Amino acid sequence: MDRGNKTETLFVALALTAGLWGAVATHAAVITWNAPVQITSESDVITDGVLFQASNFGNSSVTNQTINGVTFEAAIRTGTTTETWGNVTLSPTVAASANFLGSATTGSAAYNAMLAQTLWNVGQPSVFTINGLTDGQNYMLQYWVNDSRSIGSLGSRSVTFQDDSGGMTSDAVLEHVGPTGNLGQYIVGTFTADGTSQVVNLVQSGSTEGVLNAFQIRNIPEPASLGLLAIGGLLVGSRRRRDL
Repeated sequence: MDRGNKTETLFVALALTAGLWGAVATHAAVITWNAPVQITSESDVITDGVLFQASNFGNSSVTNQTINGVTFEAAIRTGTTTETWGNVTLSPTVAASANFLGSATTGSAAYNAMLAQTLWNVGQPSVFTINGLTDGQNYMLQYWVNDSRSIGSLGSRSVTFQDDSGGMTSDAVLEHVGPTGNLGQYIVGTFTADGTSQVVNLVQSGSTEGVLNAFQIRNIPEPASLGLLAIGGLLVGSRRRRDL
């Protein structure tokens, strides 16, 4: 093969490689969702792995809340259509409210405060984008949806959480709101990042209102990594004992 053909072949190979990398960069991972769980107490807040980000949504009165040892930073809606808090962007956001708890209680002032504040959207999906991820890292998502006001006319509403994995979706429908003022639910999803960002679509049922109170994202180490960490801790402990 002459030099010209070699150069052309190399160029084509590099172009194909670049195209593949571009496809990987824009691809979104499939999220595996657990069944929705009724909100009860502070123990709802998962503490496995390492915290990546935790935020609770609301208007200008929202404040940081520490629940089960996890601090949820205040994510204030400023009034723009697209909002960014840390590594997370949500678009569109319509309104924020601070009175969605009603007479329901979790027995925790901090947890109650988090569930009372919310973002809400009517009749259109919202796109929840997570940035700053590590390719190949396992992550856990936890979302809270609560509107426990005793307003019978509200009826039952739902939010569907969908990944955006190239046309494939993993849906998890979260029902919330009831005329008796029952607490809402939280939902957990896990995924392995295949790039530096991940999209979650939030879809309301029909033309009704969707609610999102808070979320957390956690790095979940591989089991092998946990084992290595444990072995490392044992070795350090053994060395310290020998030095005594």
